[in-house]
Amino acid sequence: MGIALSKTGIIAQKLKTLTFNTNQYQELIKPLKEIITHYQIKTIVLGYPKHMNNDIGIKAQISIDFKKQLKKNFLDVKVILWDERLSTVQSLKILKQNNKTKTQIKQMKDEIAATIILQNYLDYKITN
Repeated sequence: MGIALSKTGIIAQKLKTLTFNTNQYQELIKPLKEIITHYQIKTIVLGYPKHMNNDIGIKAQISIDFKKQLKKNFLDVKVILWDERLSTVQSLKILKQNNKTKTQIKQMKDEIAATIILQNYLDYKITN
C-alpha cells in the first residue's frame, strides 16, 4: 500500500510503501499508527477503486471495510474514500517516462499512485 502525505495541504509527496499479506489489512494498523503519530496525521485519504462505470466492485468494498477498520483504530483521524481510478495507470506512465527499471517500477508504483490520489484530493479541496 502506497503512502503519501502533505505537510502544506497543497502539495502531496510520496512517503513509502507498506507491504502486507494479501487481504490482511490488519497488518497495516501498527505501521500506520507510527506514521499517524510521527506526522500528526489528521486525515487519511484512502483510495477507492470504483469501476469505470462507477459500480462498486470487490476492491472498492475492501476499501469500504478498511475505512471502517481505520475509523475504529484511529478515532481522532478523519478517513475519506477518494476515487482512485487510473491512478496506477498514471503512476506507471510517469515511472516509464522517467526510465525506471521494472524493479524500480514495482517498488515505486503504489507510492506514486498514492501521491496522485492525495494530490487529486488536495486539488479538489482547494478549488471547492
